[in-house]
Parts: sequence; structure tokens; C-alpha cells
Amino acid sequence: MIYGKYIVALCIPRIHEETNYQFITTLGSAIAKRGGRLMVYSTPSDLFFNVIDEQGEKTVFDLINYDITDAVVIHDEAIKDQQVVDSIIRTTKAHNIPVVTLRGNYEGCVRVGFDYCAGFEQVVRHVLKDHGVTDFHLIAGIKDNDFSEERVNAVRRVAQELDIPFGDEDISYGQFWSIPTAEAVERLFVRRRALPQAIICANDSMAITTVNVLKKHDIRVPEDIIVTGFDGIKDIKYCVPQITTCLCSNEQLAEAVCETVMELIAGKAFPATKMVVPVLHRSASCGCAPGVAINASEELNYVNNSFYRFQTEEEHMFRMMARILDCNDFSEVAQVLDKYDFYDMIIALNQECIDSTINPLTTVSDVPFSSTMKLIYNTNHHLHGRIDEIRPSDLHPNLEETLCNDDKPLIFFALNYMGIPMGYICFNFHNYDIQNYYKASQIINTLNSAFGAFRTVQYQHYLMQKIEEMYRCDGLTHLLNRTALKNSYPDLLAKCSGSMTIVLADLDGLKFINDNYGHDDGDFAICAVADALRTACPQDALCIRWGGDEMVAVIPGGIPEEKLLGDFYDFISRLNDTADKEYRISASVGVKTFTISESSNFEEMVRATDELMYNEKKRKKAHREQIPAGAVTD
Repeated sequence: MIYGKYIVALCIPRIHEETNYQFITTLGSAIAKRGGRLMVYSTPSDLFFNVIDEQGEKTVFDLINYDITDAVVIHDEAIKDQQVVDSIIRTTKAHNIPVVTLRGNYEGCVRVGFDYCAGFEQVVRHVLKDHGVTDFHLIAGIKDNDFSEERVNAVRRVAQELDIPFGDEDISYGQFWSIPTAEAVERLFVRRRALPQAIICANDSMAITTVNVLKKHDIRVPEDIIVTGFDGIKDIKYCVPQITTCLCSNEQLAEAVCETVMELIAGKAFPATKMVVPVLHRSASCGCAPGVAINASEELNYVNNSFYRFQTEEEHMFRMMARILDCNDFSEVAQVLDKYDFYDMIIALNQECIDSTINPLTTVSDVPFSSTMKLIYNTNHHLHGRIDEIRPSDLHPNLEETLCNDDKPLIFFALNYMGIPMGYICFNFHNYDIQNYYKASQIINTLNSAFGAFRTVQYQHYLMQKIEEMYRCDGLTHLLNRTALKNSYPDLLAKCSGSMTIVLADLDGLKFINDNYGHDDGDFAICAVADALRTACPQDALCIRWGGDEMVAVIPGGIPEEKLLGDFYDFISRLNDTADKEYRISASVGVKTFTISESSNFEEMVRATDELMYNEKKRKKAHREQIPAGAVTD
């Protein structure tokens, strides 16, 4: 519980499917009426194929904050990955939170589900007993599938009870969809001398297909043959004749789940199983009732409007993706997102998504969400390019306001690219329009591709910069190399206002350091001189490693020689005081300013400056006092 509201977590895939949508909307309203709020954790797919994207999708269930959650409902009939179901149950039970499932029986959980056997038996009994049918054929689903075999056994029980012959030859398998069903019905014209009195189908989709195939053969339904279905899907009202079926009402199921959840939260004892019996719906395909008239104009108008809206939003999504790929960083991405209406949505990304130096195809953590995430979009509180921080346990930056001022569910999806978690999205629709639920999956898939592609492009830019740096820079000192100087020199020459300054620095005693202290210390001394030169020169200077222990700086314009030399030697002095070396680093420096007319031959300018540097080196030798053992010598 949080902010005085009971929190129920619902784990369910594909919220845009009508049956799932009906369940969510009814359950959300029922829980809200009882002082609670529903939080939906969803995936765009049903996790059946176990492909790479699904690995990232299912991390959404790691977002569940068990510290504020009072009960967890798992639509395990819709989630096709059993390992995911088992993991959610295991984690929830570890937090001593009640679990309600909709299909399977699990130890310590309460199952609330449809009694499909009882419902299907109603259809079979209606056909065989009420209509007096003695010759019938069953089109089952997938052979050896639990759902299918459950309905086959229901037919066997009723047939045996009514003493009506029914054997394996009276069963075909339509695999729960149209093409295999059409093939199965066509085979009946070959296998049997006469068609049966009735064809009982294991679901409505197969029943609709059966009616259509019979019509092609001029077989009338129900005058010549009865056809029935099961499930009660919306499509049956568009079939002519409308299908007799058994309604598996998701609204009825959701109400039963809500009652169960509230009793569990209250600590009441509850049976391990609560079954909801589907309701027999007699209609025209068995001849019991005329079909219900539908307003074709109204239905067609709705379908057309939905299609045009989908087309328009799809176009917007593609344009948005192009604009995202044109951004330089996620701050600009956030500004692009601000230009679109996303129907009450927040986007939180993992820390590594903001870092262009991290390969987007590399997992950087054992947990899918970083402890602090980057909030880049908030519909109701525009960030205008600002990136805030949020903890994943907080779920929403305005959680109290959202839970207390609105009774609609919060809906969470994980963002991923090629199975690598990137963050999550939370929707808070202020109505139950199914079009918004359709758009949610559309947005998720678009942003997965857009953010993944954007991160890939940014990482490619980073790699190109690193490659260019390797090409342009000396690997030891990270100063520019001669190739980089050749490419950059014309641009620097254009910046000069009449003059150019050349600085040449040479490390004293490199051979002595290498011979007595090793090449690692020799490299340390070379880098020290390079750092001193870089520090002493202005930012617009080009600093180059010219040779083994020689460094050159090219500075547009003139520069006070005394200040440059002072900064250079001060840096070396401070380093010697803190480096804790047995030797002291020393360098000789030459500085000379040239006019632009003299700057046509760079090599000559370096040689002229080199003479000054060697004069300095000779002067130091001539005036050097006797040096103690262990110090630098030339």
C-alpha cells in the first residue's frame, strides 16, 4: 500500500488484444472502486518464441516494487514463457505477497479461471440433447494440446452419457485457426458418404471458417447442418449466421479476480481454486435464435477511423524516428519527444544509455535497471530537454499525484534493443480507449528501434573519434603526430594575425634514465615534458611529438616568452617535487616568433627554433655545477 491505496500488480502481455484489454479495464475499474489501484506490467509479445527481443521485454517484471505491492495477478494463460511465470511467482512468494493465477495450479497461489470443460460441455449438451443430434463431427484444436484435449474429453463424456457413438474418426484437428480448419472441413466431403448433422468446433474462429466453407458448397447453416463454436469472440457477430457459442466473459473473470484479491489482501482464508463458468449463448448457427442486428454503417465507420488513425500515427512514428537519429545527444532527443503527444507517458533510461562510449549491444550490469535512471520525458511536466533522475523503485516521478487524482491503471513496458535492457516506459491513460492501448505497443516498438539505432550511431561516432585520435595522436604522450600537424597546419595558419610562434622542448638525459631506471621511467619523463608543454601553451596551440624526446608547439600569433617558459619550468618543478623519483626531470626549451612571410617553410622554422633550444642546452651544460650521483646527466 502507498498513499492510502492498495496496489495490485497485473502481469499480462499484449494489452492491445481485445480480450486482454477487456480484462485490464474491468479489473482496473473494480479495484479502483474498492480503494485500490492497478499497475500493469506488460510485454508487446506473448513471449512464445523466446527470441532475442523477448529477453529484453520480460525484464519489465523486474520493475515490480514489492515494497508497495499488496497482491500480484499473473495472466499465465496469456504469458507463453513458463519460466517467466515461475520466476514471478517465486519472487512474489519470497516477499509474502498473495499471488493469483488465471490458468495453472501453483503451490501457495490461488487460481481464478474459466471452467472451460463445464462451458464446452454446455455447448455439446445443447447440440446433442436439446437438438437431438446423433451424428456429429468435432473439429478440435492442436492434437495433444492441453486446451484441445480438454474439449475432446468433454465431448466424449457427454456423448457417453447420452449413449451417442463418438470415436477418433469423428475428430479433425483445425489447430485453432482458419487454414487447417478449412482443409479439415473439405476432407469431410471426401471421408464421409453424408455430412454430419452438426459440426462442433473447439473455438469460434474455426466455427466461422467452417460456416464459410460449407457456404461455398451450398450447404445451409443451420438448415442443413448445425455449427457451433466456443470462446465468444467479437467476430461471431459479423458471421452470417451468427455463431452459437459459450461466452468466456473477461469482464466476469476480472470481477472474480478482484473479489479474490481483495479478500486475500484482507487476510481472509480462500480456497485454492475459484472457477468462472462460461455462459451458453444460443444464436442462429444452431437455429435457436435469430442473429442480433448490427449497424454496419457504424461498425464500418469505426473500423475506417481506427485504420486512418493508425496510418497517421505510424507516419508520425517514422518521422519521429528520423528526427531522433538526427540528434547529437539524449537532451536533444528529449526536446524532439516534447513535440509529440504521447498520451500521458514517462520515459526512464538506464545510465549507460546516456553514455556514448558504451557499446549498446553490451550488457553492463547483472540487473536490468540501474539504481538511478535518467528521466528524459514526462508528458504532464515537460522537461524541455532537461534530463532528471529517478529511481526505478519510484516507478513514476509523480506517483502520489497520479495514484490519488486518477483511478486508471499505470501501464509499464521495458525498453530494449536486441534484448539489452535500456529502461522503461509508463503510460497513464485517462480513459479506457482501446486505440490508446493499440498505440502503446506501437510507441514501444518505435522507441526500441529509435533509441537503439540512436545509441548505435552515437557509439559509432565515438569509435570514429577514437580511431581518428589514434590516427592523429601519439600513443604515448597523446600529443598530435606529424600527420595531424600536416592536416591541421593550414587551418592554424589562417588564424595567425601576422605572426606565429614555435616552441621546441627536448628532454634532457633520456638515455641516462632509460639505462639506469628502465624504459618505463623514460616514458614517464617523456610524458612529463609533453604535459608541461601542453600546460604552458594556449588552448589554440598545436602540440606535436616531433621525435623521440622532442616536442614542438605551434602557436598562432606571438606569446610572452617569459610567461611560457615560466609555466613550463614550474610544471616540471612541481612534478619533480611530487613524483617521488630518484632522478630529476629536466628539459631544454627554445621559443621563437616568426612573421607570416617567414612562415612558408615550417621545417626551416623548426630548425631555427631548434638552434635556440640547443643553445639553451649548451648553456646549461656550461654553467652546470657538479651533479650528485643519481641525478640526470647528458
